[in-house]
Amino acid sequence: MEGGYCNGIQCGTAASGETYRGIDRKQAGKNWKGWALIDAWKKKKGNVPYNYFFSVKDGKVGPEINALADEFWAGWWNQYGIGKLQNQHLAAMFYGWSAQGQNRAMADINAIAKQFGAKQFSSTTITDNVAAAINANLASAYSLLRNRLLKFYKDRGLTSISKNRVEVFPVSISNKKTVTLQKALGPLGWVAAAFGLSNL
Repeated sequence: MEGGYCNGIQCGTAASGETYRGIDRKQAGKNWKGWALIDAWKKKKGNVPYNYFFSVKDGKVGPEINALADEFWAGWWNQYGIGKLQNQHLAAMFYGWSAQGQNRAMADINAIAKQFGAKQFSSTTITDNVAAAINANLASAYSLLRNRLLKFYKDRGLTSISKNRVEVFPVSISNKKTVTLQKALGPLGWVAAAFGLSNL
């Protein structure tokens, strides 16, 4: 998910502090276990280069850091009930959006579902009622969510981010349901969830 290491200011988002693969140290990822390993790496080798990806060349700590990152994002997929959305493009787009701002993403998906008759909402996970409303109107719900994201980035002059996070997805989808991973499990689970297990 996202890029390599960033000290916050390098990414233009000092409020997040350090980030690694999109896990921010000061916000949602403040309790991530990988930070202890990165801190130990820094004590031995100094500052982490911008956009650095830990790997086997760092010894066993590299794969350990990445396994923890995979588990973090798998947990994110499961926590928000994203597997309830029955189109992989929609699920993956919402997944990326939720990583940018959980409260905003949940408010958006709830507002869209409300237009299709949903009545039971949560600010922390996609309810069965919200999922049912979205899944009964996949094409329209997808377009509404995609347009919200495009407007958000355009209004802030973030067109380059929009290209990487929104425009990589199709302009529209049909109402055809595709296979969506119900639960992301363990290392690399989020990769499969976002990109691998569907009839696109």
